[in-house]
This record gives sequence, C-alpha cells and structure tokens, in this order.
Amino acid sequence: MKKETLSLEHEKKLSELLENIDVALSEFSFANLYLFRDKHDYKLINDNESLFLSGITYDGKTFVMPLRDLSDDNNADYFDKLLKLSVDYDMIYPIPEKWINKFSDDNFIVSYTDDDSDYLYEIDNLAFYPGRKLHGKRNLVSQFLRNYKVEILPLNSENKHLAAEILDKWQNEVGEDKKRTDFIPCAEALQNIKELNQTGQIFLIDGTPRGFVMGEKYGTKYCVIHFAKADSAIKGLYQYMFSIFAQSNKERECSFINLEQDLGKEGLRAMKKSYYPTSMLVKYRISMK
Repeated sequence: MKKETLSLEHEKKLSELLENIDVALSEFSFANLYLFRDKHDYKLINDNESLFLSGITYDGKTFVMPLRDLSDDNNADYFDKLLKLSVDYDMIYPIPEKWINKFSDDNFIVSYTDDDSDYLYEIDNLAFYPGRKLHGKRNLVSQFLRNYKVEILPLNSENKHLAAEILDKWQNEVGEDKKRTDFIPCAEALQNIKELNQTGQIFLIDGTPRGFVMGEKYGTKYCVIHFAKADSAIKGLYQYMFSIFAQSNKERECSFINLEQDLGKEGLRAMKKSYYPTSMLVKYRISMK
C-alpha cells in the first residue's frame, strides 16, 4: 500500500472522485483538502485499486477518509476495505448524514463535535438577505452602497495581486503570527488560483482594493467560500461581498453556499450564526468497538 503527501499533482484525479460523491461537506472539495494539507497532514493512500485519504483532526485524532460514495451499493467492496483500513486509525471521518446508516449496527461508535460542523445557507439568503431575520444585513448593504463608490473586478490570475495586497493589510490588522491565522493557505490559494479552480471578486472603493472573496463550485449544487478578507472599518463591506459572491454563483446553478466550520472560535461562530444558516452539516466520526 502506497502513501503520498497530498499535492497539486493529485488535483485532477481527486476532483473527479469528489465530484462523483457530490457531498456538501467542505472536505469534499479538493481545494479545501490541498490548502489545509499541512494542518491535517493529509496523505493519499493507494492500494492500486482504491484511493483513501488519511489525516489528523484539529483535536489530534487520526482518521481515514473515504473517496467514494458509500451510499452506492456498487461500492460494497470499497466499504469493506475502508473498515479494514480503519483499524490503523482512531476513526473514519468525515461522514455525512446520508452515509450514517452504513454504520448503524453495534460494531460502531458514532460521534461528532460541533466545532467540526459546516454552516450551509440557501443561496438566496446570502444573495439578497430576505425577510425579517436578515433585515440588518440588508440595511448594512444599503448603507454601504450609499456611502461608498464601489467597483467590482473578477478575482483571477490577472488580478490576484490586488487580492494579495488586501490579504497583507488584513494580516497586519489582525496582528497575529501568520501561522495562527489562515494567511498562509489563503496566500497559496491566490498563488494557485487557476490550478485550484477558484473564483470570486475584488472590491475597489474609490479605486483602492479594500476586500475580496474567493471560493468555488463543487458537486452539483454547492458553492463554498474559502476566504473573505476586507477592511473591517468599512461597514457593510463583508455583507456586500457575500451577497455579490452568492448572486454570481446563483447564475452558475448553485443552490447552497457553505461557509465551512468555525473551529470553536466564538467570534467566528457568532458571525456565521448571524447569517442564519439553513442547516449545520455534521461531520460524523466513526470508530470501531
């Protein structure tokens, strides 16, 4: 059995496998796996017939991740291999809700932690902030557009240097070590924007780059925002960026936007909850008794 550190060379093969699985969890996007490969020590496991991924959670648990749809009866042999492989790890992870019945007998211990769960939103809720619950976000966008002259550029290989400038300013504003923020994976996403199939927008105010949002479509109906960075002093800018990203991806037939997990950080949790997620995507942990 061969193990390799996850690299860009695996993008084509893994993206094809993940697309066929069509699961909403953010780990089922190649870019998510690649950009956080160091934090999770991702390794691709190849037994010449089947591929799996191994890694380590933020709380230090080793796991093996399936790279085929476990709900497909044609993958019964793959499921058996997964179970045999799992004895060398703390658990099988991340398992979405639609696969949980595969682990319903007494041989398995099923658990999860809220810190892992992704925030999923109906795309119209972020695109237009409808209804009473989101009227505050809608008002912030209106105030922003009254107060500022904004220009929107596509985030692509030609314009990514502008986003890099914003990222540097954001990092300086945060004032923490780069290893304690998501600066490094965000910078790498910009550097490899084409290879990782990232899209998004850059927002100029009075001609100066002040914010950007970056993500992708994955599966048949999901989009994910991997990174959003802006000048926090500009009221309403983040809300406007989310709205524009959602509107642009609605045109690409996305139905939901994933804002990923909060890592147990209270500030991040409060921010994501304030947009009223449609659902929380639990990532189940499966261990053998």
